Amino acid sequence: MKAFHEVRNYSSDLMVWYSSYENISFVAHWQKEIELVYICSGEASFHVADHSFTAHAGDLVICESGHIHYSDSYNTKNILDFLIFDTNLISSRFHNPHFKHALVTAEELKEYNLIDALQRVFTLIPKELDQKQPYYKDIVSSAIRELWFLLK
Repeated sequence: MKAFHEVRNYSSDLMVWYSSYENISFVAHWQKEIELVYICSGEASFHVADHSFTAHAGDLVICESGHIHYSDSYNTKNILDFLIFDTNLISSRFHNPHFKHALVTAEELKEYNLIDALQRVFTLIPKELDQKQPYYKDIVSSAIRELWFLLK
């Protein structure tokens, strides 16, 4: 499969990017950063590495560093929150953890008591990136690290 290498521009030296989109599909790409996609409402069809699946409201999709991923959800309605961050926020010696599957269902998030942590990150980070108050970089970095290690 042909895919392009996405190179993102960041608004500061903190390599974290957040955005929310409605009814979006996107072409095959990969990046060295990690991409988390939270399905706020509706559903979306994803292809991550060699896996194809449909994610539903409350699910989380994890696109690890270097994994080709895309969504062909042209006929579905959804709201998706995207969080992309540099692997160095996790560790300067980061290695892909190779999650068993790119999809973490809402049921799994509930089973492992991760819903509050996930919703906190997807609420806190956009606000911190927008306001850029003192220590926002530390707050964003620590929130991402906490969620990442809880997911592992």
